[in-house]
This record gives sequence, C-alpha cells and structure tokens, in this order.
Amino acid sequence: DELIDSLYSNPNVVTSVDGKLWVPWYGSSSKCDLADLRSGGSCNSGSTIDFTHNCMVSDEFSQVGIMVSMGKNQSRMDQFYNTVLATKSSFGHIPAWRIYRNGSTIIPCLSGINGNCDTASDATARIIIALYTGANSQYFTDSTQKSAYLSLANQLASDMLTYEVDQTCRNSDIGYGQICYWMAAGSQVKKGGLASTDYGYSGYYADGIIAMLMAC
Repeated sequence: DELIDSLYSNPNVVTSVDGKLWVPWYGSSSKCDLADLRSGGSCNSGSTIDFTHNCMVSDEFSQVGIMVSMGKNQSRMDQFYNTVLATKSSFGHIPAWRIYRNGSTIIPCLSGINGNCDTASDATARIIIALYTGANSQYFTDSTQKSAYLSLANQLASDMLTYEVDQTCRNSDIGYGQICYWMAAGSQVKKGGLASTDYGYSGYYADGIIAMLMAC
C-alpha cells in the first residue's frame, strides 16, 4: 500500500480521469516531467502534448493494475476496471495497446495513435492477472464489483485465446514434438502470421502462462 500510495501521490505518474485510472507514457522510466511525455511518432495526436493531452500504453497501465489489485483500496481497483472497459480495441474486450487522453475523454483507437486498434498480449495477460487477483482479494468488500472483475477476467481470457494466440499444431525443430499454442505480440501480429518476429517475444509467454493458469 505504501508503494501504491507513492505512485498516486504524484499525478504525473498515476492519476484518475473521470473515475478511470490513467498512467501517462514517458520516454524514460526515471523521469516524469512535461518534456518527458511521449510525443511525435509515439503519440501523434496532432495537438500539443501536455498533462491532460497525452498517451498511455497498456504495458505500464497493466503493471500498475497488478499492484492496485494487491492493495486494500477497492476504489482504485474500480478505476482500473473502468479503464479496461473504456479502452476496448476492435478485438473483443481486449484493451487497445496505445490510448490517447483528450482532457477528460479517453480514445482507444485514434488515427495516428493506434489506428489499427492493435493490442499487446503481455499487457492483456497482466490485465487478466490483475482482474483475477482483485476478484479474489480479501481486502475488497464490494462483492458485486468483485464478481464484475471475475466476469471480465473470464471474458478477456477467452478473447486472448481467440485473438492473440494461434492454436495450430506445428512440428518443432528442437526435438520436442509439436507446439500447438503460438502467442503473438498482439492481435494484428496474429493476423500477419508466424512470419512476424513478434511471435518470438519470450517474456510475453510468462505473462500469458500465469494468466491462463489463473483462468484455469
């Protein structure tokens, strides 16, 4: 809780936008000043980038979500849940990987930001992990909301298998028989097929395995 409180104490790091959790995207993991906000090709909104007009990516958002789900403040968990609902891509309920904030409005698939509405499977997995953790938290007392977290986690687990995992058995070249579950970096990558090197991000598999074990 002390760690989460410290994140929330700096609105440049974590803030709430109309009841939703927002984690601005910076070019550095150790700097969070105005000049450090991502802009240009990374966040090409066509307008000035500032603390109320900027981008967020599901990577950092999902990591903060896991921390929030392990805390004792359910209102923060509700903010995380609300953001997941508000940032749906065109691939089921999976959130878009890059999202734009225009004041109090959150836009998940804006042209120039994430025009093809792509997702990021490692973040999808961490969002699933956070939702299952929150649904089972002994510190959260609103059972109706906990049921909502669980329902969304189940939906996302299903969507992840549908849109981000290629369930096709292929012979392995390393002597382990067939490999039948190929995790893409995102939904658009899956559509592009195995020719993409984005099927080779090994860290994504660890997040995915944990999410699927929690779903199971």
